[in-house]
Amino acid sequence: MNDYIILKKDEDNYEVLETGFSYLAFIYGPLWAAFNLLWLPLFFGLLTTMSFIAILYYLNIGKFYFLVVLFSNFCWGFLGRDLLIQKFLSNKFHPVKIIGASSRVKALIKFLAK
Repeated sequence: MNDYIILKKDEDNYEVLETGFSYLAFIYGPLWAAFNLLWLPLFFGLLTTMSFIAILYYLNIGKFYFLVVLFSNFCWGFLGRDLLIQKFLSNKFHPVKIIGASSRVKALIKFLAK
């Protein structure tokens, strides 16, 4: 069972988002951010990752490139859904409730049934 946050913009406009670690964001990293239109975190993440790779390149420690990319993907995995929630909050949505359910649809049904 996962936790879902119910966001509401107006009377009939709800959004249900899962909270916690995102496996898709972990696997795809910046591509996941681009797909979800998280432009500012995407550019900041790419800039940070490229900066660390450039530092490793100039220090001649090229064998640690993989660790930088892996760390970047872990950051996307842990922070991705939170960044997505922040995007909705900045678009005039407000949180209504957090519900434990097995899917988004069941979370919305639980919320609307009350």
